[in-house]
Amino acid sequence: MIKSLLSILDLADEIIIVDTGSEDNTLDLIKKMCDKKIKIFTFNWCDDFSKARNFANAKATCDWIMILDADEIVRKNDNLKFYLTYLRIFDDFENTAFN
Repeated sequence: MIKSLLSILDLADEIIIVDTGSEDNTLDLIKKMCDKKIKIFTFNWCDDFSKARNFANAKATCDWIMILDADEIVRKNDNLKFYLTYLRIFDDFENTAFN
């Protein structure tokens, strides 16, 4: 999860982390980062990823939501800033993308 978080730290205005019962020290490491844009919530695991994801989406306060699992990263050459600029210019455009 730390690699995933570090890959978006410069790009995101807000980072929502939903802990569903982790047992390692990842959350402690994240808390030590002391970044105001990182918000950590606890969700009682109920064997349903969609409920945890919907919980996270409900906590978001920004205009755009990008979902990353703990094992996913955004590479610096992925043109994410370009896509976000495009979406801001064409704000009536709706899109869902997967890679």
